[in-house]
Amino acid sequence: MNLIKSVVVLSSLIILGCQAGPDQTNIELIQDMMEGPQIKPQEGGKNGEMLNRALPVKSVSREHEPYPFDKSDVASAEKLKSPLYSVSKELTKERLKELEKVGQTKYEIYCGICHGNKALGNGSIADKMLKRPPSLVTSVYKSYSNGRLFHVVTNGWGLMGGYASQVPDKYERWAIVKHVRRLQKTSGKGK
Repeated sequence: MNLIKSVVVLSSLIILGCQAGPDQTNIELIQDMMEGPQIKPQEGGKNGEMLNRALPVKSVSREHEPYPFDKSDVASAEKLKSPLYSVSKELTKERLKELEKVGQTKYEIYCGICHGNKALGNGSIADKMLKRPPSLVTSVYKSYSNGRLFHVVTNGWGLMGGYASQVPDKYERWAIVKHVRRLQKTSGKGK
């Protein structure tokens, strides 16, 4: 009987102790459950990084260089030159070697599923597609300039969508083009 009275009294004290009046704060058993930490506008996270916020319409990131050509502007894209064939301030020898591996990896992830890892148009989903993707090792695609291939990777062509959002680094897209050229050289197809 004393045990029941003790439990009732203790429960009552706990319940009454957690109720706050207008001039009294609650007792918080778990910190920051009722009021979270405030973040001021334009303030970053704990490590100084920017938080994900909606960007203003038509804003362009300082790190992002927009692609200048429309999907149909193939003539202008033909004139583009690949930066991966020479060392520069941005592209050191180490970065160029790294981009060769990145080009192959990105090709296998984004292009190989349709075009196949050897660019023969026989990727794992090619048979399930409405229109089979072309072999990239034929003379038609060998005759494309590097700029045109880059344009297709960036903006897409025909039924193929562009991959600029999946591969935002332009040097990695150029590395995909370089990998396609490597596949075209090593393939005996399309002569």
